Amino acid sequence: MSLDSRPARLVRRLTRRTGALYHWLSSLHQDMIAARERRWLRRHYPEVAFVRYSQREISAQKENGFRAQFGQDHFLVHSGLLPPRGGRFIEIGCNDPELGSNSWYLEKHLAFQGLAIDPLGQYAAQWRQRRPGSTFVEAFISSRTTPVPFAETHGGQGWESMLSGASESVSVEGKNVQVTTREVHPQSLQAVLDAQRWDFGVDVLFVDVEGHEAEVLESAHWGGRRPGVLLIENTGTQTRQAQLRSRVEGLGYRLVARISIYDDVHVADATEGVAR
Repeated sequence: MSLDSRPARLVRRLTRRTGALYHWLSSLHQDMIAARERRWLRRHYPEVAFVRYSQREISAQKENGFRAQFGQDHFLVHSGLLPPRGGRFIEIGCNDPELGSNSWYLEKHLAFQGLAIDPLGQYAAQWRQRRPGSTFVEAFISSRTTPVPFAETHGGQGWESMLSGASESVSVEGKNVQVTTREVHPQSLQAVLDAQRWDFGVDVLFVDVEGHEAEVLESAHWGGRRPGVLLIENTGTQTRQAQLRSRVEGLGYRLVARISIYDDVHVADATEGVAR
């Protein structure tokens, strides 16, 4: 999840010694992007909700057990799009079991069970210990069949690994992170579901894979049991965002909400209603 690289680098240089000013200017930059995206959505998707919680609101959500970075979990829980308890999720690009997790609240407070998938195997033990209602699978999900260069990002604050992904899609310009590159062997989502004997419906599918979301979606064959809700990270240029939305719509989904400047919420055509 990144801001436009050039403004972000400029802000960092100008405020290298003043952390508070840097964070204030970064927030202002995000506000500008959010205003631009709100206008674009209003023109092209006038019925879609644009949801952007303030930092105070997100802090209050976390005090009540929510853990997502931008209120994604809070929105879904209050949207009426998910079952009130006991549902099922799949989270691709799950990363840490609690820090910034979209599914933590669902499991811990609403008795959801799920499948958590990530190529960063160092999180497997934490998922087993802290998320017993979920099954962690170490895998890089894609429709590709040949090895993929994978950029694994590191840092000292804990969040940096969230930027990891296929090398071609990862940008760390202007960020104080280290990168290790290795090859990963892709697996289709269908292969993972088959190996796990996943024979359940899916209430919500989370996809946060730093740029190859379409390949993830194309790697499963749901038949009549497709996920009811998709929450997909969709960043980059307006053209790139529009291309991904078009592909998701081609799978039989419609866009109902945009959360902050990062995530799209889609529902299967038969699903009705969304909180605004």
